[in-house]
Amino acid sequence: PIIIQFLYQKKKIANDYIFTGKIGQALDITKIPAVTGYDLPNAEKLNYSVTDHTQVVPIEMRPQLIHYRLVPVTEDREIIDKKYIKSLNGQPGESIVFSNFPQIPGYQAYTTRIYIVPDKSDDLQITYAPVQQSLTVVFITTSGLTLGEQTLHGKTGDPYRISTKEHHFEGY
Repeated sequence: PIIIQFLYQKKKIANDYIFTGKIGQALDITKIPAVTGYDLPNAEKLNYSVTDHTQVVPIEMRPQLIHYRLVPVTEDREIIDKKYIKSLNGQPGESIVFSNFPQIPGYQAYTTRIYIVPDKSDDLQITYAPVQQSLTVVFITTSGLTLGEQTLHGKTGDPYRISTKEHHFEGY
């Protein structure tokens, strides 16, 4: 038999593949299984044939890098703002580090969720939650005199109303 070992930086990254056949039969490289996130380099150099003794063939695999985009969305899957879409390259199957997520004022990405680099170039939606905000409304005259202030609280994107009936300024 021929035992193919899949390594990256001399560490095992997948189960061994064992090719068996009749003595003299050539290794069929089309039967070697794909390893997610890696390419088989120099496959044409794998010109081994089955012999009467076991052959161990360590192969140093080459990581694949694919292009993908992080698309920030709300819990309703609506894109927050296209200007925050971020393009990255990564190895399929690896975790995406939180520090790579787009930073969006008024929103926070869910850090308890794990996002993985997709197997092919694609968009990956990252879910964000609106954060609590304060809004100070300042009532001023046309000459710039401050008549009063009101602080409103809510989450990013929440609607708010200012009622003119609630605010009365003597002389105005």
